[in-house]
Amino acid sequence: MNTVLLVTFLAGSVLSEAPFPNMDECSSARAEVLLQKGPGLNAICVYDRESKMKPNVLFKNFLDAIEKMNKCEEKEE
Repeated sequence: MNTVLLVTFLAGSVLSEAPFPNMDECSSARAEVLLQKGPGLNAICVYDRESKMKPNVLFKNFLDAIEKMNKCEEKEE
């Protein structure tokens, strides 16, 4: 079974993780978090697979997501 995690972080440090049953609910919660507009505050929705993924694969997926967010932020500026 797959779940979706909303990961909230500030200046590269994870502040919280919250599970959601689907991407739509996670995206709605993410939008509410981002309304706070704190400097350096960001949030992403990622799939959390209940499988035996190797830690380095999970870490690489997380880094890829961060790189994509950074590219999106650069486009906004």
